[in-house]
Amino acid sequence: MSTSSTNTQTKIKTITSDPDPDPDPDPDPDPDPDPDPDPDPAPAPLETTPSDEPFMTKLR
Repeated sequence: MSTSSTNTQTKIKTITSDPDPDPDPDPDPDPDPDPDPDPDPAPAPLETTPSDEPFMTKLR
């Protein structure tokens, strides 16, 4: 029975540890905007959109 008590305590510890790593991933998204400007100058993806339309109709 006493073992179950320790189990609950460990669970509580993990919960308190969760909020800590949360703020860590926040700064990660910051470097994301960097690669964004790269694909911007690429007009190639825009041309693929029209070809996607006929493809969808074929599936229908």
